[in-house]
Amino acid sequence: MADSGPHNAMCAGAGADTECDCDCAGAQHAVLTTGGVPAASRVTDRAKAKARAAGNPVVENDPGGGTVESRERARRLPPTVTDRLEQVVAGMPQTQSDWDALVPRDPNGLQRMEARLAELEQRGRDLPDEIAKAYSKGRNAEWDRLDRHNRQYTWETRSKRGDAAGDKAADPLRAELQELIGERVRLKARIRAFSPAMGGAIEWPKDQESGRPMPTADLQRHLDGVLEVGTQVLAHARTEADRDPEIHAARERLAAHQRINDAYNARSDATWAAFRDKQITEDVYDRRSVLERADRDAAFTDAGLERYVPRKDRQTVARRESEILRELIGSARPIGNRSHDNVAELPETPGDRKARGARVDARERLQAAEKFFPDDWVEMSNERPISLTSSDRAYYADRGTAGGTLAMDAPASDKITYNGGFADYTEEITVHELGHRMEASVPGLRALEFTMVRRRSTNERGELEKAEKLSKLTGSSGYEDHEVAFPDEWKDAYAGKTYESRSVLRPDMVSWELFQVGLQDTFGRSTTRYDKGDEIQAFVVGAMLTLGRRR
Repeated sequence: MADSGPHNAMCAGAGADTECDCDCAGAQHAVLTTGGVPAASRVTDRAKAKARAAGNPVVENDPGGGTVESRERARRLPPTVTDRLEQVVAGMPQTQSDWDALVPRDPNGLQRMEARLAELEQRGRDLPDEIAKAYSKGRNAEWDRLDRHNRQYTWETRSKRGDAAGDKAADPLRAELQELIGERVRLKARIRAFSPAMGGAIEWPKDQESGRPMPTADLQRHLDGVLEVGTQVLAHARTEADRDPEIHAARERLAAHQRINDAYNARSDATWAAFRDKQITEDVYDRRSVLERADRDAAFTDAGLERYVPRKDRQTVARRESEILRELIGSARPIGNRSHDNVAELPETPGDRKARGARVDARERLQAAEKFFPDDWVEMSNERPISLTSSDRAYYADRGTAGGTLAMDAPASDKITYNGGFADYTEEITVHELGHRMEASVPGLRALEFTMVRRRSTNERGELEKAEKLSKLTGSSGYEDHEVAFPDEWKDAYAGKTYESRSVLRPDMVSWELFQVGLQDTFGRSTTRYDKGDEIQAFVVGAMLTLGRRR
């Protein structure tokens, strides 16, 4: 079961949304030039007519003016990007059998495994005697050493020191026995899972230190193609966003807000430093502080800005950037036009916090989340039933051909303050969990997640870093001990979470969290991020454009 994690239980943004939510056809919010905000007076009919006569499109009620590029203009990827996309897709496996063919297999692997098992079992029979001999030898040597001291030691002291010396001599062999037992268990499981139809025993390249499976050169090559396409699309999306009038106006207001706050903080810090260094009295400090706050508030008023963080402007930027990305993806493949029809809404299970029953708006929430995925993907997912419930901690539990259960956040999460590109916090987490459903439905997605997490977790010397408990990495006690991740340089270590203990043979077929939190970074775009850069977004966009194509 993959879940969204305790990190999703926190507020995604701060600030009060006190701006007008109306959609008035004949009015606009006045924005003054104070603080660097461009004037946004109402565009007159005369100005609009002049713009149209000049061949310039007009946007009604646009905060930045009326002679800007129309939002209705169809955005498309440039030919250079689409040409490269076609090349990557042409060389990309599309079916699960194609991806399975990339898993390295040794035709003589079964014989090698059986021979290795025989070695382990023989060594396991020999080790207990060797451990006993090493213990006795170490203990007796310590007793001889004590006797040479010509001192009278008590029986208790001799016994304690002798046991310690014996344990020290035997411990390396005991550790070898424990490793042998673990390897024997894993090897027997692999032998039981082997069948002639596999074409050989699965033999991944191994990390020398940990013995963990590592991705093949083919998987690395396909990941390179996905990241290249995603990076090019993101670059074009940034260009489109810079030309968008709504984004431009919101960014200007955000910048003005930041300038006013920076000026206030500089004055406030200087006043505090003077008081701390006893250059001014407490009374003077108090009077200056009141004046500085008044000047700041006046600057906000003059600029037509709210005093607190302008969450609505942040949402405008995030949502428009998300829309632009989806429009560009949609120019290369259909997205957001399909829905699941094999859906069951589960009743509440009394006393079970993970099965509180389907929300009243569960179907609507599911349909809203589906808008963020390619049509082909939703069709693949729809080949199996999906059940809906709600939980205190959202999750998706896959059951193979029997389908799976998507547990949305309970309605209380709808009220969490949010400043991202989704409708609200609950929608962001629903898209995250639906992403796990896509993992189980879209061939190659998990394999590329495995490849990218390994790449990000391997240092310049080619060594794989150790997986650590998420509770330690994040400082959150909400994670259980079995929840581990590869730290890497993620902004949030949850991006490197691994479930590969569920399958030592096929880490390319278990759930990860990379794609899911990548969805949040790519389409949420809030102040809560999981990657310090844009690589995880490039992965999401590239995967959406290249994987699971049926058309």
